[in-house]
Amino acid sequence: MVSIMDMGLSVNAIARGVMWLINAIFEGVGNYGVAVILFTLILKAAMSPLDIWQKIVMTKNNRAMERMKPQLEKLQKQYANNKELYSQKQMELYRKEKYSMLGSCLPTILSLVIFILVFAGFTGMIKQYNTNMFYDMQDAYYEVYDSDTTFENDDARIAAAQQAVLDKYAAEYEKPGKFLWVKNVFMPDSWKRPIPDFDTFTGTGLGKLAITDIQIKDQQTGYDTIMTPLMAKYNDYNGDGNKKAWNGLMLLPLLAGLITLASSKLMKQAQPPAAPTAAGGQDMQGAMQANMKMMQWFMPIMLGVLALLYSTAFTIYMVVSNLFSTIFQLIYNAVVKRNDKRNEEKRLETTYK
Repeated sequence: MVSIMDMGLSVNAIARGVMWLINAIFEGVGNYGVAVILFTLILKAAMSPLDIWQKIVMTKNNRAMERMKPQLEKLQKQYANNKELYSQKQMELYRKEKYSMLGSCLPTILSLVIFILVFAGFTGMIKQYNTNMFYDMQDAYYEVYDSDTTFENDDARIAAAQQAVLDKYAAEYEKPGKFLWVKNVFMPDSWKRPIPDFDTFTGTGLGKLAITDIQIKDQQTGYDTIMTPLMAKYNDYNGDGNKKAWNGLMLLPLLAGLITLASSKLMKQAQPPAAPTAAGGQDMQGAMQANMKMMQWFMPIMLGVLALLYSTAFTIYMVVSNLFSTIFQLIYNAVVKRNDKRNEEKRLETTYK
Protein backbone atom coordinates (compact mmCIF):
# COMPACT_ATOMS: atom_id res chain seq x y z
CA MET A 1 0.00 0.00 0.00
CA VAL A 2 1.12 3.57 -0.65
CA SER A 3 1.50 5.82 2.39
CA ILE A 4 0.41 9.43 2.45
CA MET A 5 3.96 10.66 2.97
CA ASP A 6 5.35 8.54 0.14
CA MET A 7 2.94 10.27 -2.23
CA GLY A 8 4.37 13.63 -1.26
CA LEU A 9 0.96 15.22 -0.79
CA SER A 10 1.21 18.91 0.06
CA VAL A 11 -1.38 18.90 2.84
CA ASN A 12 -0.91 20.05 6.40
CA ALA A 13 -1.34 18.07 9.59
CA ILE A 14 -5.07 18.82 9.85
CA ALA A 15 -5.72 17.66 6.30
CA ARG A 16 -3.77 14.46 6.97
CA GLY A 17 -5.89 14.06 10.09
CA VAL A 18 -9.01 14.17 7.90
CA MET A 19 -7.66 11.29 5.82
CA TRP A 20 -6.63 9.31 8.89
CA LEU A 21 -9.99 9.73 10.63
CA ILE A 22 -12.09 8.77 7.60
CA ASN A 23 -9.93 5.71 6.98
CA ALA A 24 -10.16 4.78 10.68
CA ILE A 25 -13.97 5.04 10.61
CA PHE A 26 -14.04 3.04 7.37
CA GLU A 27 -12.20 0.19 9.09
CA GLY A 28 -15.12 -0.03 11.50
CA VAL A 29 -18.07 0.38 9.12
CA GLY A 30 -16.70 -1.07 5.86
CA ASN A 31 -18.23 1.57 3.56
CA TYR A 32 -16.67 4.87 2.57
CA GLY A 33 -19.99 6.67 2.08
CA VAL A 34 -21.10 5.80 5.62
CA ALA A 35 -17.61 6.65 6.91
CA VAL A 36 -17.85 10.14 5.38
CA ILE A 37 -21.28 10.69 6.98
CA LEU A 38 -19.97 9.67 10.42
CA PHE A 39 -16.83 11.78 9.94
CA THR A 40 -18.98 14.80 9.09
CA LEU A 41 -21.22 14.31 12.13
CA ILE A 42 -18.17 13.93 14.39
CA LEU A 43 -16.62 17.09 12.95
CA LYS A 44 -19.85 19.09 13.27
CA ALA A 45 -20.38 17.85 16.85
CA ALA A 46 -16.81 18.83 17.75
CA MET A 47 -17.37 22.28 16.22
CA SER A 48 -20.77 22.76 17.89
CA PRO A 49 -19.44 24.73 20.91
CA LEU A 50 -17.83 27.19 18.52
CA ASP A 51 -21.00 27.31 16.41
CA ILE A 52 -23.07 28.05 19.51
CA TRP A 53 -20.67 30.80 20.56
CA GLN A 54 -20.85 32.34 17.09
CA LYS A 55 -24.64 32.29 17.15
CA ILE A 56 -24.75 33.82 20.63
CA VAL A 57 -22.44 36.62 19.48
CA MET A 58 -24.61 37.15 16.40
CA THR A 59 -27.77 37.24 18.52
CA LYS A 60 -26.20 39.79 20.87
CA ASN A 61 -25.15 41.84 17.85
CA ASN A 62 -28.72 41.79 16.53
CA ARG A 63 -30.08 43.06 19.82
CA ALA A 64 -27.33 45.65 20.16
CA MET A 65 -28.03 46.94 16.66
CA GLU A 66 -31.74 47.24 17.46
CA ARG A 67 -30.86 49.31 20.53
CA MET A 68 -28.33 51.42 18.63
CA LYS A 69 -30.33 52.06 15.49
CA PRO A 70 -32.13 55.20 16.74
CA GLN A 71 -28.86 56.61 18.06
CA LEU A 72 -27.04 55.75 14.82
CA GLU A 73 -29.74 57.47 12.78
CA LYS A 74 -29.37 60.52 15.02
CA LEU A 75 -25.59 60.49 14.55
CA GLN A 76 -26.07 60.06 10.82
CA LYS A 77 -28.07 63.27 10.63
CA GLN A 78 -25.80 65.09 13.06
CA TYR A 79 -22.60 64.27 11.15
CA ALA A 80 -24.08 64.07 7.67
CA ASN A 81 -21.23 66.07 6.18
CA ASN A 82 -18.40 64.51 8.18
CA LYS A 83 -18.04 60.81 7.47
CA GLU A 84 -14.81 60.51 9.44
CA LEU A 85 -16.33 61.91 12.63
CA TYR A 86 -19.46 59.84 12.10
CA SER A 87 -17.35 56.67 11.87
CA GLN A 88 -15.53 57.66 15.08
CA LYS A 89 -18.79 58.20 16.98
CA GLN A 90 -20.16 54.98 15.50
CA MET A 91 -17.18 52.99 16.84
CA GLU A 92 -17.59 54.61 20.26
CA LEU A 93 -21.23 53.53 20.31
CA TYR A 94 -20.29 50.01 19.22
CA ARG A 95 -17.83 49.72 22.11
CA LYS A 96 -20.37 51.07 24.58
CA GLU A 97 -23.03 48.58 23.47
CA LYS A 98 -20.46 45.75 23.11
CA TYR A 99 -21.25 45.26 19.45
CA SER A 100 -18.66 42.85 17.98
CA MET A 101 -17.78 43.51 14.37
CA LEU A 102 -15.41 40.51 14.42
CA GLY A 103 -18.26 38.30 15.61
CA SER A 104 -20.26 39.29 12.55
CA CYS A 105 -17.68 38.05 10.04
CA LEU A 106 -15.91 35.34 12.07
CA PRO A 107 -18.37 32.52 11.14
CA THR A 108 -17.71 33.09 7.43
CA ILE A 109 -13.93 33.13 7.92
CA LEU A 110 -13.93 29.96 10.05
CA SER A 111 -16.25 28.16 7.65
CA LEU A 112 -13.93 28.99 4.75
CA VAL A 113 -10.84 27.77 6.64
CA ILE A 114 -12.53 24.51 7.61
CA PHE A 115 -13.79 24.03 4.05
CA ILE A 116 -10.25 24.44 2.63
CA LEU A 117 -8.70 22.05 5.16
CA VAL A 118 -11.37 19.38 4.68
CA PHE A 119 -11.18 19.78 0.89
CA ALA A 120 -7.40 19.22 1.07
CA GLY A 121 -7.94 16.14 3.21
CA PHE A 122 -10.48 14.67 0.80
CA THR A 123 -8.22 15.43 -2.17
CA GLY A 124 -5.39 13.52 -0.52
CA MET A 125 -7.64 10.62 0.43
CA ILE A 126 -9.05 10.32 -3.10
CA LYS A 127 -5.56 10.25 -4.62
CA GLN A 128 -4.41 7.71 -2.06
CA TYR A 129 -7.42 5.47 -2.62
CA ASN A 130 -7.17 5.46 -6.42
CA THR A 131 -3.41 4.96 -6.37
CA ASN A 132 -3.71 2.03 -3.99
CA MET A 133 -6.53 0.57 -6.06
CA PHE A 134 -4.46 0.70 -9.25
CA TYR A 135 -1.43 -0.91 -7.61
CA ASP A 136 -3.63 -3.66 -6.16
CA MET A 137 -5.13 -4.32 -9.59
CA GLN A 138 -1.68 -4.29 -11.18
CA ASP A 139 -0.35 -6.77 -8.60
CA ALA A 140 -3.35 -9.05 -9.13
CA TYR A 141 -2.90 -8.94 -12.92
CA TYR A 142 0.82 -9.69 -13.02
CA GLU A 143 0.66 -12.26 -10.25
CA VAL A 144 -1.29 -14.41 -12.68
CA TYR A 145 0.27 -13.21 -15.93
CA ASP A 146 3.87 -13.75 -14.75
CA SER A 147 3.13 -16.97 -12.88
CA ASP A 148 4.51 -20.38 -13.84
CA THR A 149 1.01 -21.67 -14.47
CA THR A 150 0.62 -23.36 -17.83
CA PHE A 151 -2.01 -21.87 -20.16
CA GLU A 152 -3.18 -23.01 -23.55
CA ASN A 153 -2.02 -19.75 -25.16
CA ASP A 154 -1.36 -16.08 -24.47
CA ASP A 155 -5.03 -15.22 -24.79
CA ALA A 156 -5.89 -17.67 -22.02
CA ARG A 157 -3.12 -16.21 -19.82
CA ILE A 158 -4.44 -12.64 -20.38
CA ALA A 159 -8.01 -13.75 -19.72
CA ALA A 160 -6.97 -15.36 -16.43
CA ALA A 161 -5.05 -12.22 -15.42
CA GLN A 162 -8.03 -10.03 -16.27
CA GLN A 163 -10.32 -12.27 -14.22
CA ALA A 164 -7.94 -11.90 -11.30
CA VAL A 165 -8.35 -8.11 -11.56
CA LEU A 166 -12.14 -8.44 -11.58
CA ASP A 167 -12.07 -10.78 -8.59
CA LYS A 168 -9.75 -8.47 -6.64
CA TYR A 169 -11.92 -5.41 -7.27
CA ALA A 170 -15.16 -7.25 -6.44
CA ALA A 171 -13.70 -8.61 -3.19
CA GLU A 172 -12.04 -5.44 -1.84
CA TYR A 173 -13.31 -2.33 -3.65
CA GLU A 174 -16.80 -2.71 -5.10
CA LYS A 175 -18.98 -2.75 -1.96
CA PRO A 176 -16.83 -0.38 0.14
CA GLY A 177 -16.98 2.23 -2.64
CA LYS A 178 -20.70 1.90 -3.45
CA PHE A 179 -23.17 4.27 -1.78
CA LEU A 180 -26.90 4.38 -2.54
CA TRP A 181 -27.18 4.86 -6.34
CA VAL A 182 -23.51 5.87 -6.73
CA LYS A 183 -21.26 3.07 -7.95
CA ASN A 184 -17.96 4.61 -6.81
CA VAL A 185 -17.91 7.38 -4.16
CA PHE A 186 -14.42 8.38 -5.29
CA MET A 187 -15.86 9.58 -8.60
CA PRO A 188 -18.60 12.22 -9.04
CA ASP A 189 -22.32 11.54 -8.76
CA SER A 190 -22.72 12.50 -12.40
CA TRP A 191 -22.17 11.36 -15.97
CA LYS A 192 -18.58 10.45 -15.07
CA ARG A 193 -17.62 6.77 -15.27
CA PRO A 194 -17.22 4.61 -12.13
CA ILE A 195 -13.74 3.47 -13.18
CA PRO A 196 -11.45 6.35 -14.23
CA ASP A 197 -9.79 6.10 -17.62
CA PHE A 198 -6.13 7.04 -18.10
CA ASP A 199 -6.87 10.69 -18.88
CA THR A 200 -9.06 11.08 -15.79
CA PHE A 201 -6.55 9.21 -13.65
CA THR A 202 -3.49 11.27 -14.62
CA GLY A 203 -5.02 14.52 -15.92
CA THR A 204 -5.22 17.78 -14.02
CA GLY A 205 -8.11 20.17 -13.44
CA LEU A 206 -11.66 19.69 -12.17
CA GLY A 207 -12.89 16.16 -12.61
CA LYS A 208 -9.34 14.77 -12.93
CA LEU A 209 -7.39 12.87 -10.26
CA ALA A 210 -3.94 14.29 -11.15
CA ILE A 211 -2.10 11.09 -10.15
CA THR A 212 1.18 11.43 -12.02
CA ASP A 213 3.72 9.75 -9.75
CA ILE A 214 2.69 6.11 -10.21
CA GLN A 215 4.80 3.39 -11.74
CA ILE A 216 3.03 1.96 -14.81
CA LYS A 217 4.54 -0.20 -17.48
CA ASP A 218 4.20 1.63 -20.84
CA GLN A 219 2.02 4.37 -19.21
CA GLN A 220 -1.38 4.51 -20.94
CA THR A 221 -0.96 1.13 -22.62
CA GLY A 222 -0.03 -0.35 -19.26
CA TYR A 223 -2.90 1.37 -17.47
CA ASP A 224 -5.41 0.20 -20.06
CA THR A 225 -4.01 -3.33 -19.86
CA ILE A 226 -4.75 -3.46 -16.15
CA MET A 227 -7.99 -1.48 -15.97
CA THR A 228 -9.78 -2.52 -19.19
CA PRO A 229 -11.55 -5.47 -17.50
CA LEU A 230 -12.96 -3.12 -14.87
CA MET A 231 -13.91 -0.45 -17.41
CA ALA A 232 -15.58 -3.09 -19.57
CA LYS A 233 -17.69 -4.31 -16.65
CA TYR A 234 -18.44 -1.22 -14.57
CA ASN A 235 -18.32 1.50 -17.22
CA ASP A 236 -20.28 -0.73 -19.60
CA TYR A 237 -17.63 -0.03 -22.19
CA ASN A 238 -17.59 -2.56 -25.01
CA GLY A 239 -14.75 -1.17 -27.08
CA ASP A 240 -16.67 1.07 -29.48
CA GLY A 241 -17.01 4.00 -27.08
CA ASN A 242 -20.77 4.26 -27.57
CA LYS A 243 -22.16 2.47 -24.56
CA LYS A 244 -21.10 3.91 -21.23
CA ALA A 245 -22.72 3.96 -17.80
CA TRP A 246 -22.99 6.96 -15.47
CA ASN A 247 -21.48 6.73 -12.01
CA GLY A 248 -24.55 8.39 -10.48
CA LEU A 249 -27.77 10.30 -11.10
CA MET A 250 -26.63 13.89 -10.24
CA LEU A 251 -28.99 13.90 -7.25
CA LEU A 252 -26.40 14.60 -4.55
CA PRO A 253 -24.97 17.67 -6.36
CA LEU A 254 -28.51 19.04 -6.75
CA LEU A 255 -29.20 18.36 -3.08
CA ALA A 256 -25.91 20.02 -2.10
CA GLY A 257 -26.86 23.18 -3.98
CA LEU A 258 -30.40 23.36 -2.56
CA ILE A 259 -29.33 22.77 1.05
CA THR A 260 -26.51 25.32 0.71
CA LEU A 261 -29.05 27.87 -0.57
CA ALA A 262 -31.39 27.17 2.36
CA SER A 263 -28.51 27.39 4.83
CA SER A 264 -27.25 30.70 3.42
CA LYS A 265 -30.73 32.24 3.61
CA LEU A 266 -31.07 31.19 7.25
CA MET A 267 -27.64 32.64 8.01
CA LYS A 268 -28.66 35.93 6.38
CA GLN A 269 -31.77 36.10 8.55
CA ALA A 270 -29.59 35.61 11.64
CA GLN A 271 -27.18 38.41 10.71
CA PRO A 272 -27.61 41.82 12.36
CA PRO A 273 -29.20 44.60 10.31
CA ALA A 274 -26.88 46.98 8.56
CA ALA A 275 -25.96 50.12 10.45
CA PRO A 276 -27.04 53.49 9.03
CA THR A 277 -24.31 55.14 7.01
CA ALA A 278 -23.18 58.72 6.75
CA ALA A 279 -23.98 60.82 3.72
CA GLY A 280 -22.40 59.42 0.61
CA GLY A 281 -22.15 55.93 2.07
CA GLN A 282 -25.57 54.69 1.00
CA ASP A 283 -24.35 53.77 -2.47
CA MET A 284 -21.51 51.70 -1.04
CA GLN A 285 -23.81 49.96 1.43
CA GLY A 286 -26.28 49.24 -1.36
CA ALA A 287 -23.51 47.73 -3.47
CA MET A 288 -22.39 45.56 -0.54
CA GLN A 289 -25.93 44.30 0.04
CA ALA A 290 -26.29 43.55 -3.68
CA ASN A 291 -23.02 41.59 -3.60
CA MET A 292 -24.18 39.63 -0.55
CA LYS A 293 -27.45 38.80 -2.28
CA MET A 294 -25.55 37.64 -5.36
CA MET A 295 -23.26 35.48 -3.20
CA GLN A 296 -26.32 33.76 -1.73
CA TRP A 297 -27.03 32.37 -5.20
CA PHE A 298 -23.45 32.11 -6.42
CA MET A 299 -22.22 29.83 -3.61
CA PRO A 300 -24.94 27.14 -4.04
CA ILE A 301 -24.41 27.14 -7.81
CA MET A 302 -20.63 26.98 -7.43
CA LEU A 303 -20.82 24.11 -4.91
CA GLY A 304 -23.34 22.28 -7.11
CA VAL A 305 -20.99 22.52 -10.11
CA LEU A 306 -18.05 21.44 -7.94
CA ALA A 307 -20.07 18.44 -6.76
CA LEU A 308 -20.79 17.46 -10.38
CA LEU A 309 -17.07 17.38 -11.16
CA TYR A 310 -15.52 16.31 -7.87
CA SER A 311 -15.84 13.09 -5.88
CA THR A 312 -19.12 11.89 -4.39
CA ALA A 313 -17.31 11.45 -1.06
CA PHE A 314 -16.82 15.20 -0.74
CA THR A 315 -20.35 15.86 -2.00
CA ILE A 316 -21.69 13.63 0.79
CA TYR A 317 -19.66 15.72 3.23
CA MET A 318 -21.14 18.95 1.86
CA VAL A 319 -24.72 17.62 1.97
CA VAL A 320 -24.48 16.27 5.52
CA SER A 321 -22.53 19.28 6.81
CA ASN A 322 -24.96 21.84 5.37
CA LEU A 323 -27.99 19.79 6.42
CA PHE A 324 -26.61 19.62 9.97
CA SER A 325 -25.98 23.39 9.96
CA THR A 326 -29.46 24.11 8.62
CA ILE A 327 -31.21 21.96 11.24
CA PHE A 328 -28.95 23.39 13.94
CA GLN A 329 -29.80 26.95 12.86
CA LEU A 330 -33.55 26.20 12.80
CA ILE A 331 -33.41 24.75 16.34
CA TYR A 332 -31.34 27.68 17.57
CA ASN A 333 -33.72 30.21 16.00
CA ALA A 334 -36.69 28.46 17.64
CA VAL A 335 -34.99 28.51 21.06
CA VAL A 336 -34.09 32.20 20.74
CA LYS A 337 -37.60 33.10 19.59
CA ARG A 338 -39.09 31.19 22.52
CA ASN A 339 -36.77 32.90 25.02
CA ASP A 340 -37.49 36.32 23.52
CA LYS A 341 -41.23 35.70 23.84
CA ARG A 342 -40.82 34.58 27.44
CA ASN A 343 -38.71 37.62 28.31
CA GLU A 344 -41.22 39.94 26.65
CA GLU A 345 -44.07 38.38 28.65
CA LYS A 346 -42.11 38.88 31.87
CA ARG A 347 -41.40 42.51 30.92
CA LEU A 348 -45.07 43.17 30.25
CA GLU A 349 -46.09 41.54 33.55
CA THR A 350 -43.60 43.75 35.42
CA THR A 351 -44.75 46.85 33.54
CA TYR A 352 -48.46 46.46 34.30
CA LYS A 353 -48.15 45.39 37.91
